[in-house]
Amino acid sequence: MELTADICTHVKKLAQNAEFRQTSLRTALVVDNFLYFADKLDQYMNSLPDDNDILKVRVKTQNQTEFSCVSKKTRYTFFDVAGQR
Repeated sequence: MELTADICTHVKKLAQNAEFRQTSLRTALVVDNFLYFADKLDQYMNSLPDDNDILKVRVKTQNQTEFSCVSKKTRYTFFDVAGQR
């Protein structure tokens, strides 16, 4: 999906609603980093996300998963045990 000015307008309007902001801090129904990205939408219209933005991206998982890789002869194994809240 392309990020358009129209989409940004609607998302920003929602994110600026005081009741929505308050509720989003107390519930798992809104992704915990939604407000972070919604507050930066204007920036994303003109430039790419920075390293900090990329680190804040989350992918919802439901099962335990394992990912391994090798770098400079050292094996790294990452475990995702699912559930962020």
